[in-house]
Amino acid sequence: MAVKLDKKIILSLLITSVIIICEVLAVTLYGTTFLHSLMFEPNQVTEYDYKFANNDGMTGDYEGFVDGRGSEYFEIIPPYFENVNHGEVRDFKIRVTFPEKSDYAGSNEVKLGIRQIPKGGGLRARTSVAIKFVYFVLFPYKYMTSELKTPSMNLNEIVNFTINVRNLGEPVINFVYGDIEIYNLGSENEEFIKNIKTDQVLNLKPKESRQAIAVFNSQGLTPGYYKAIAKVHWDENSSIVESDFKIGTKYIEILDFTKQFNKEAINKMLINVESRWNTPIKDIYAQIEVYDLEKTKRFTGFKSFKADLTPWEKKELEAYFDTSGLNVSNYSMKLTLNYEGSTTIAEEIISVVDNTRTEVVEEIPGRFSLKSLAEASLGFMGNVNPLLLLMIILVIINLFLAGYLLLKNRKKKEQLPNEIIKIVKELSKTHSKKEIQKMLSKKGWSPSQVESILKELK
Repeated sequence: MAVKLDKKIILSLLITSVIIICEVLAVTLYGTTFLHSLMFEPNQVTEYDYKFANNDGMTGDYEGFVDGRGSEYFEIIPPYFENVNHGEVRDFKIRVTFPEKSDYAGSNEVKLGIRQIPKGGGLRARTSVAIKFVYFVLFPYKYMTSELKTPSMNLNEIVNFTINVRNLGEPVINFVYGDIEIYNLGSENEEFIKNIKTDQVLNLKPKESRQAIAVFNSQGLTPGYYKAIAKVHWDENSSIVESDFKIGTKYIEILDFTKQFNKEAINKMLINVESRWNTPIKDIYAQIEVYDLEKTKRFTGFKSFKADLTPWEKKELEAYFDTSGLNVSNYSMKLTLNYEGSTTIAEEIISVVDNTRTEVVEEIPGRFSLKSLAEASLGFMGNVNPLLLLMIILVIINLFLAGYLLLKNRKKKEQLPNEIIKIVKELSKTHSKKEIQKMLSKKGWSPSQVESILKELK
């Protein structure tokens, strides 16, 4: 049934919304942090410095507000701010005064802020950003939290399982230890494997945090997923905590890969892999081969790009399959994943079809081709000023001509000595070696060339 609202009610709601939005945006708070975590300390007093700015567009009055369980422990100093001009920034403090004893056992939250005091009374809206204090009061009875930490490992490794405990009650806890049961999550009915026990934590004081440690050896177990369930004993009490972990081996699983490809195209191929090792693996790549269905004829082979895997990471390897020359048909594809001396092999039937959603590219990324060079050159020339381009071409031509002339001159000089030697031999009959040396130098022969020619006279 539709409800018809009175026009006056609608108008009132709209005005209220505008007032709230304006007043929320009217104040900006400044400080180093807007979240504090405290542990209740009897008779402790602490202060925190903050600022606020009036963004209302006009002069106004402001007040501090406090809300939450135990708000009487918190105060804003000063509590009121009169005649704050637009854009003006005022300082204030938050003072926290804890009493000798608190009745608010456990975790408590208090929010504080500055709000505008509307002229003539009416609604008061809080700032959009409040300062939050979360404080914890110890329970009057024994109370302890616990958390089980079970790091993953590789086969035949020894690691420490830890139970992190914290006393959040007023009495001292005399002793803490844990019985940890291990289950194989990969087996039927989550088979129980073994039980291990932690050492003891003694005399756990209020607010104190400690660790109970158990040694776990993965020797003789199989790779896979496991669960640890710890029963934590603390004095006459007990609690249950759980944690999963993995035992790894040097193995990368091929989860899936692209199986449909467009004909006469370069297809992007994705190979989904997952590490089952608790150690990083580098330089992983796949060697891919394509055969007929009887595997008697090999059509093509190519490799994926290399990748690295962190422990237990899943990742997609990229490869590019050029189907040029292959008919529309089904083929056998063999993937050999190579990593640090180990391999994983997968074989599947793939299809080359007229049209599929597999991504197609013009060229294999990172591979040099004349086409890509030409396109890059054309793109460069298209973005260069024509006059600058002409100058570049002229410089290239000049460099080419200079190189050509130098080469020609060098060849000419390499051929001259055979002819000149004959002339020099005739001159040696009537001239001394020093006279011939001066003649050659005057003709422009270098000292090394002159020396070579004169050696031929010996």
